[in-house]
Amino acid sequence: MKVGGEIATVRGTFEEVAPEENLAFTWQWDGDGNQSLVSIAFSEESDGSRITLTHKGLEDEASKEKHNMGWVGSLTQLSRFLG
Repeated sequence: MKVGGEIATVRGTFEEVAPEENLAFTWQWDGDGNQSLVSIAFSEESDGSRITLTHKGLEDEASKEKHNMGWVGSLTQLSRFLG
């Protein structure tokens, strides 16, 4: 993934996979000792699907804000792609 114009690598392990329900995986940037957990829940809505994403274990407010911006951007692109 590109961050600030540079390639950055994230690694993780799937912790939970429940098709059509939820997905959870660890998240760790290369070179960073902090590991966090991403959980994604899927639910059916009358006009499509809802994705609820939670990212726990981030180090500080600055990290939370950066990750929030990244997730919002990614989910916005996904929404546009799926139309």
